[in-house]
Formats: sequence, structure tokens, C-alpha cells
Amino acid sequence: MQRNKLVIALALTTAVSASIMMISVAWRAGYADGFVKGASAKQPQGQTPAEVKTIVGKISGITGTTVTIQTYITGSAKPVTYQIGTNSSTTFERMIQKDQKTYQAEQVTFSAKLKTARANGTVTPLGPIPPAPFTLQKSSLINLRIGDVILTIMPRNTPASETPVATRILFETFPQTASSSPLQ
Repeated sequence: MQRNKLVIALALTTAVSASIMMISVAWRAGYADGFVKGASAKQPQGQTPAEVKTIVGKISGITGTTVTIQTYITGSAKPVTYQIGTNSSTTFERMIQKDQKTYQAEQVTFSAKLKTARANGTVTPLGPIPPAPFTLQKSSLINLRIGDVILTIMPRNTPASETPVATRILFETFPQTASSSPLQ
């Protein structure tokens, strides 16, 4: 009985951690990259959130260059399945969690920058940007596996008759145990 409680607590902690990291990734990838990297309103260099669609879920299948993602929509008891295509232009990045000491040091630096920005009146929604609890490592389709937590970024305007092709895929591989898979 005690072991079951521990397994449930571990699974819940893993799922919450994965959700928080994916929300952070979605914000940074869709919001920060889209606006911060844009040169100006006339010539944006990155896609803005209004131009992209993101899906966060768990990989339930991989066939050729197509990834099947299973996710839950608020208010739905049944998972929703999406087919997402990839091509040679798709960027793959694996999220690797930072060690606690490094991340805490980055938080202290961010707090100091935020304090200075507040004192100078230069705080905006675009900065300073808080540190992410992970680093991104270049990867490829071959490194994806069933059960990985994935965030896909794709153009919003894909026709319904076509399989959307991801422009960017971020993923994290979790240790596979019987009951610790996140987003289950």
C-alpha cells in the first residue's frame, strides 16, 4: 500500500513537472522567440503566436516522418489524437533538465536583472525573460520514441485536408516505468 502511494506521488510529480516545463517551452518558443527575435513589426524574423499552433502531448506512434500525438483537451475525458508531419525543415530539440544548483544561480541572476529593470522602469512583457529549467539540445526524428512528451509548433493556416507539418518539435524523454508516464 505504501509503495502504491509512492508510485502515485512520483507519477503525479512527474506529470506536473512535465506540464510546467512544456508551458515554459510553449511560452518561450511561441511568445518570446516570436517577438523577441522579430526585427520589427514590418519585417518579423520569427513567427508570432497568432501565426502558429502548438500541441503538447505524448507520442503514441511514429510512422515514417509522421508523429501521432495523444493529448487531452480541457473538459474532455477522452484523449484527442493528432497526426503531425515532419520534413527536412523541421527542427528537433531535446529538453534536458538543468541541475538544481545551475538553475538556482540563474534564478538569482534573473531576480537581480528584474530588480534593476524595475528600478529603471524598463520591465516589459518581453524582458527580462526568466531562465528555463532546461537546456535545448539539437536532435532528430530518429531520437523520438513512443511515450516521449512533445511540444509541436506548426503554421496555424494548414488546410484541414492536409497533415500539418511541424516547423519545430521539442521533446523530453522520461524513464519508462509502468505507472510514471506523464500525461497518462
